[in-house]
Amino acid sequence: MPLQRDPVSVQFDAAAARLIRRADRNRGQWAGTYVANPSAEWMLWARRRGIRLLGPDTAGGGQARTRWCRGFVRSVYYLHKHYFYEGKGLDLTDRRASGFGPRSLQFQVGTVRTSPLGIVVGRAVRIRFLDGGSKAMRAVAELPVSQRIYDDDGNPGGRFSSPADRDW
Repeated sequence: MPLQRDPVSVQFDAAAARLIRRADRNRGQWAGTYVANPSAEWMLWARRRGIRLLGPDTAGGGQARTRWCRGFVRSVYYLHKHYFYEGKGLDLTDRRASGFGPRSLQFQVGTVRTSPLGIVVGRAVRIRFLDGGSKAMRAVAELPVSQRIYDDDGNPGGRFSSPADRDW
């Protein structure tokens, strides 16, 4: 059976595309957004499938904090990998033949946004592009192994995940 996209991440494609385009316009600078918590309809959809959308992120070392935010991060990476071109930017009508782009993508998931009643309503997410080559390698080298996909010897690091690890 061929691999399929995480069904939660697909619904984030429009928001992910907007964030990628902002990051592309501001090369090297952080571009951020807030990912709102799932609606009641999404919570019901997930509950029927045994998924806790606001449960802990179990992929990639838990960097996305919740499974819901992980869906957003997956969408950003998917669009960048398959539809982003250097000099052209994001073109959702033209899927790349190769899934490897010229720039590295870095993300951070941070603080929560709360309502006046103190209820968590979303989480801050930001991304930036790093030029490939030595700049990207230096940025990765500065990260602890717990935040990298691979360690210096090419072994899986703390953020490594495979299709077998998927939990949707």
